Amino acid sequence: MKPHSGPLKARLVILAALLTPTLFLYNSVLVEMAAQWWDNPDYSHGMLVPLVSLFYIWEKRAQFIRLSMSPDYRGLLILFAGLGILTLGNAGSEYFLMRISLIITIAGLIVTLFGADALLTLSFPIGFLIFMIPLPAIIFNAVAFPLQLFAAQTAAFCLKAVQIPVLREGNLIYLASSIMDVTEACSGIRSLMSLMALGTLFAYITQGTTWKRGLMVLATIPIAILANAFRVTGTGLLAQFVGEEAAQGFYHTFTGWLVFIFAFVMLLFVGFIFSIFPNRKNQVKVKAAGIKTDHQSLIVKNRPLWVPLVLSSILLGSGLFVNKSLLHHESDLPLIQEFSKLPLQIEHWKGEDLPFEKKTVQVLGVTDYVNRRYLFKDERSGTQRPVWLYAGYYASQRKGATYHSPKNCLPGSGWEIIHIEDLSLAMFASLGTKQDYVVNKVVIQKGLERQLILYWYQDRGRIITSEYWAKVYLVWDSITIGRTDGALVRVSIPIAKNESIEDALALGIEYIKIVSPILVEYLPGSEKPQEKVRKA
Repeated sequence: MKPHSGPLKARLVILAALLTPTLFLYNSVLVEMAAQWWDNPDYSHGMLVPLVSLFYIWEKRAQFIRLSMSPDYRGLLILFAGLGILTLGNAGSEYFLMRISLIITIAGLIVTLFGADALLTLSFPIGFLIFMIPLPAIIFNAVAFPLQLFAAQTAAFCLKAVQIPVLREGNLIYLASSIMDVTEACSGIRSLMSLMALGTLFAYITQGTTWKRGLMVLATIPIAILANAFRVTGTGLLAQFVGEEAAQGFYHTFTGWLVFIFAFVMLLFVGFIFSIFPNRKNQVKVKAAGIKTDHQSLIVKNRPLWVPLVLSSILLGSGLFVNKSLLHHESDLPLIQEFSKLPLQIEHWKGEDLPFEKKTVQVLGVTDYVNRRYLFKDERSGTQRPVWLYAGYYASQRKGATYHSPKNCLPGSGWEIIHIEDLSLAMFASLGTKQDYVVNKVVIQKGLERQLILYWYQDRGRIITSEYWAKVYLVWDSITIGRTDGALVRVSIPIAKNESIEDALALGIEYIKIVSPILVEYLPGSEKPQEKVRKA
């Protein structure tokens, strides 16, 4: 039997033909991801990742054509899973799910047309594409805030070690002549993501065993974190001895590159250490349907291609119909009334607006918000007790704008969470149900100052305590009623020096009893809340 390449070429042509509707299906996902690469320095390395993957696909072409190929219908299950994840991500406005589904969809097409061994051969270039995908907002915030705090703590420790007076509150570092704010950009997550991608590539090239590659990739995490912490320390030294201006502008950008180079040098050192240990030759067992080394390896098994072609086309067509038609009927849903019309005088409570800076509003991404301090005059003591109200509303969460969880934001502002629990509040029955509602009760502390925080997510008639369950309901409501609007409501009560938490809680509950029925008149869907409450 003579070797022939006709079936292989046919499969490549079919793959190229199927990639066309796939790219059309994911066109908005790709465009938005490319815009994020361009606009967000944290993910600027993403534009290089597909080029690296294409290079290694080309580099493996000789190994690829020696495979004994046959359609593998298990690839249709992978393809179905990828399109299903795309639909869920589209419905719930979760960009990470939509983007990760692209890799799964491509993997499904490869397995369907060429077999599982083809995907195994291309596993590195296909898997490497994960580094082009920005982290989801929930994970990014959960990672960035601890990194900010660690960088601030390390910098404060190092500055104290060289006899520089310093005071740290959360991610704020107070020096004698200036204040350093360790923002998200200074958290080190930018260098962490870039270094992990580079470390993975470097480990794949230089290391011959899986355990060495894995350890080298893991080593990039502490290297990037420590390098960034020392960068913040250097910024503090310059701000102290040279001036605040010297720690900004060109220096800030230049040290970012310098620290990344230093981290990569450390990675090279780790690679050198690993090279001391000899590699064991991998014993590769060749399966009957796997990689061939004889004359038969050039022959592609003649199994009919029309079945996987038709089924793949049906799946892709269904994905196009669902994601381009059914899931795009939602439009932004404005508030019933603007928050600016919320009464400043609510019974015995007198309010005062405390607007955020424009930059803060942009970070929050809210459609509308209210941030007020309400004062209550205690007739018994003659003192005025303050309560802060924040409500941030999102008319749609499809565009990536979503809640910033207080569990992450509060530590980033210097507050330490010393107690957190669910609290059942019977007064929420006034919203139209017979059940109590559960909200988050959080006690925070900064130095000698304490506060009680009561917050919840008021989404399309539900009171939800968990941001993760809020995401689940977001997907469900997007599919069933075509809505992704929602609000975060937070009530903050300062705890006086000689006051108990129970006294502050009683004041907060009294205020919520008054304000919660009013919020119903502003938030869409609150007039018909669901009776079933999901407890975090």
